[in-house]
Amino acid sequence: MSDSIVRPTNASNNSNSRSKMESTFLLLPVLFIVCILPLIVRYHAYNSNLSSYSWFSQNDEAADYFLYYKQWTFTAISGILLIITILRACISKRTLKFKPIFIPLFLYAACTILSTVFSEYKSFAVSGIYEQFENVFCLLGYVLVVYYIYITIETKEEVQMVINALAIGSLLIGLIGAFQSFGYNIFNTDFGKNILFGTSNVDITFAFEETQAFATLYNPNYLGVYTCMIIPIFTVLLFFSHKWSERILYSLVVITNILSLFGSRSKTGFISIIVAFLFLILFIRKFLIKKWFITVPVVAVLCAAFIFVNHANNNAYINSILSVFKSNGTEAPLSNVATMDGAACITYNGKTFYINMITENNSIWFNCWDETGDTIELLVNEDSTYYTFDNEALAGLYVYPVMYGDLLSFSVNIDGYDWCFTNQTEDNSYYYINVYGKLCKLDPETEFEKAFPKKYDSIATGRGYLWSSSIPLLKENIILGSGPDSFVFEFPHDDYVGLYNNGFGLQLLTKPHSLYIQMGVQTGVVSLIAFLVFYLMYAVSCVKLYFKADLNSGLVHVGIALFMGTISYMVSGITNDSSITIAPVFWVIIGTGIVVNTLLKKSTAK
Repeated sequence: MSDSIVRPTNASNNSNSRSKMESTFLLLPVLFIVCILPLIVRYHAYNSNLSSYSWFSQNDEAADYFLYYKQWTFTAISGILLIITILRACISKRTLKFKPIFIPLFLYAACTILSTVFSEYKSFAVSGIYEQFENVFCLLGYVLVVYYIYITIETKEEVQMVINALAIGSLLIGLIGAFQSFGYNIFNTDFGKNILFGTSNVDITFAFEETQAFATLYNPNYLGVYTCMIIPIFTVLLFFSHKWSERILYSLVVITNILSLFGSRSKTGFISIIVAFLFLILFIRKFLIKKWFITVPVVAVLCAAFIFVNHANNNAYINSILSVFKSNGTEAPLSNVATMDGAACITYNGKTFYINMITENNSIWFNCWDETGDTIELLVNEDSTYYTFDNEALAGLYVYPVMYGDLLSFSVNIDGYDWCFTNQTEDNSYYYINVYGKLCKLDPETEFEKAFPKKYDSIATGRGYLWSSSIPLLKENIILGSGPDSFVFEFPHDDYVGLYNNGFGLQLLTKPHSLYIQMGVQTGVVSLIAFLVFYLMYAVSCVKLYFKADLNSGLVHVGIALFMGTISYMVSGITNDSSITIAPVFWVIIGTGIVVNTLLKKSTAK
């Protein structure tokens, strides 16, 4: 067995082989993507252009730290790749190679372009949107990256260059995340503040707990997705490495990313890694049996470490993973809120009641009745500050007058949450005042289409509600989709009761928390099918090559490692979206995986 993961190629046997400098030049943009791009952070103030929508704040001013510059840096890199590809094609048409796996990939690109051209939200598809910044140029860039890698990488050494860059980049991400896991956030230091703002004379507060890791990837969930890609890749490479420099580097990558994964508290990350390692066992079963004296202690140490950390956190990780698959099996007591001409209408604990506000002679009082027209008495509290309902089904609810801005309104407090209404409008009709202070009419006849019953809304920590609300959108976006970065415009934000019942009452949902739903809605179901066919073709190729492969080949190790990383990413895609923070790395990995498969097929064909 060779002393390195990838065996060297004898350049003298190939008169057309490139120099190392030329290879480095051609691969430099790809190396930048996996090593530097995920690390880019910088404060950016911008205008969201969303204040005209009822579901967004009246203030258009917004700020970004982790997405905006990654988006435009990747767009610039994609432009560079396109220019290089065109120039190389002009010099030698043989540069433009093709294989069947690119048919569905190019179809996905075509769907992306069409969804943008016909989108109602072209400006956002081109510029990127609040909290997302993954525009059409990024999506097309992903496709270009895969193809560019395929037509560029020709040798095992060039594959190793990508692996080395990925190792360095993931080690840096892992170190930042690991330190955050122990409460040492680089962005709370003068050095980190200077990176973000250009000055250390600022105070910054993050939305996460002090020991929750997110590295430079915007969100702990995205760090979980990133680590679940990286850990399987470098665990495999570590198994088969015989160079001490590689062993040390890969060990550090795995250790720091494991610490980051624990710090991110990403349930999806743990599950994705488990699935990837189950597949890995099938591919390297012979090695694991042969090297049982290594395998058994490593597995035992990892299991013991997990049990210790889990126990130290009061079984938090086991409970958290199990909660993904659990539903509370019950429906929330609040089932409907509506506004009518003469009253606000609420259904709670199966009891429907109507309430209105009367103002006369500087006095305010309320009338309340049920669906049969019978009066429900309102009882004033001792301080005369609010009223309670003299009805058993409505116990715990209370109502009180309030000034919302310059509007005289009233609030019905339900389980600690205020539902605010007013009729102080030109038409004297009742309106709901949402969390952004905007007036909304809630039609009592409106029924929001759901994919499955409400009792399953709580699965996957509330994602069940997002999926149930988002899946029906697919049938409206079969061919074209709504356009890149446009999910926020498609989601039913006026389902205020559903949002409240599932803990999203104070949040703006800009993504469905599923790569596949996100893709199906934004670029169309056809594009989703094309992407899945593309990945399936890659996966089938990997299974054919590696299930019975000779594990003495260094290139086989790399191919298996990259395949495990993509499996983990695809599993995590069930509960996480595509993001500019991590998606470019995935596309480089799968592009390199296709090249490795191609090189192995060529070598076995000789």
